[in-house]
Amino acid sequence: MPSLIITTTTTAVFRSRPFTILLLAIYQLLELNLKLFFMNIFVCFGVVAGTVTYAWCTDFSTKVQQPLHQTLQVQQQSQKQADKWDVQRRKMVAELESLQQQQQQLTTKKNRLEDKNNTYRKNIVELKRAIDESKRLTAEMKPFLDQTLELLQSQVEQDIPFLKQERQQRLQHLKVALADEKLSMGEKFRRLMEALRVEIEYGRNIEVIQHTIAIDGRDILMNQLRLGRLALFAQSLDGKHSLIYEMATQSWQSVASKYNHEIGLAMEMGLKHRPVDLLTLPIGRVSGDSLAGGAVTR
Repeated sequence: MPSLIITTTTTAVFRSRPFTILLLAIYQLLELNLKLFFMNIFVCFGVVAGTVTYAWCTDFSTKVQQPLHQTLQVQQQSQKQADKWDVQRRKMVAELESLQQQQQQLTTKKNRLEDKNNTYRKNIVELKRAIDESKRLTAEMKPFLDQTLELLQSQVEQDIPFLKQERQQRLQHLKVALADEKLSMGEKFRRLMEALRVEIEYGRNIEVIQHTIAIDGRDILMNQLRLGRLALFAQSLDGKHSLIYEMATQSWQSVASKYNHEIGLAMEMGLKHRPVDLLTLPIGRVSGDSLAGGAVTR
């Protein structure tokens, strides 16, 4: 049974060595054992087909798994990139919102600054107008101030002789102030008005002081009564002799003794030692021991 032995041997060997089986088949064909030839051929093709099928399945699995693995890797990379882009997007959105908020704040600040700028521009226009007006007033006020000062000086010189030194010093200080370029026109005007107010007050009040008067070359201390700018009286300390300052002659003149009592009462009223009452005082041009007119004072 050589053929059976060959077949058995072949069956045991062909699974691992197909080409050897093929050679055996060719050998058997040469021995004209057609039956075994075709059987071996069938077995050979079955083994080859199984081998090929296994190789194909293995190759197919490899071909399927590799793209799948690559696809998974691509998806993982895509997810990582998407996450990274999402983080960047969130960051950019936050930056955009911050920039929008800053823009809104800057817009608000810009509008506020524009309002301030417009206000400053209006103020500048007003200041320029005020400066021009101040220059015009300065040009007009300076002659007025100088003329008013001259009138005050003339008034003091021609007025009844009271507080001469004090009043002259005040006007001298005023003259220096009006010539000071560092002082504003408003300050100069204020000082001039203050001097005018003081001079006006002199004409509205009554003053009683003790003052030395030169009479016949002698200095005599006497009580002096000033009735505003209307009249200036003097009376001896014993009340027996009275004088009146005559503006026409710029000198003291005697007053009739009958007015001594009235003049004394007026001095007491001026000192607030008695209530105010109506009095008859010699106010007018004096001629010797008489007077040309009279007046009533408080």
